[in-house]
Amino acid sequence: MLTIEAKLAKSFLDRLLGLISPNNPRTMFFETRFGLHTFFLEQPIDILVLDFEHKVKVLKHSLSPNHFFFYPPAYKYVLELPEGYIKDNHVKLDDKINLCLT
Repeated sequence: MLTIEAKLAKSFLDRLLGLISPNNPRTMFFETRFGLHTFFLEQPIDILVLDFEHKVKVLKHSLSPNHFFFYPPAYKYVLELPEGYIKDNHVKLDDKINLCLT
């Protein structure tokens, strides 16, 4: 089981800006459905989409800036991570993630 520390995007601004905001850490946790965007980001990011048990259901390596990313709306938990996190930590589908949210 992999443990990830992330900021919970609970305010409107956190959800709107995510990693765009310089005040946010490089790892963000969102409760949202359907998709996200990387507009205004300066570098690619990795994305993990989790089910209600925090198992990885969708992986996206190096999502480039200025793109949309859509995933099945059955899932609502999303982690935005620094580029390379998935590869460096050998994350794969159905891995269980232990979240430490701030």
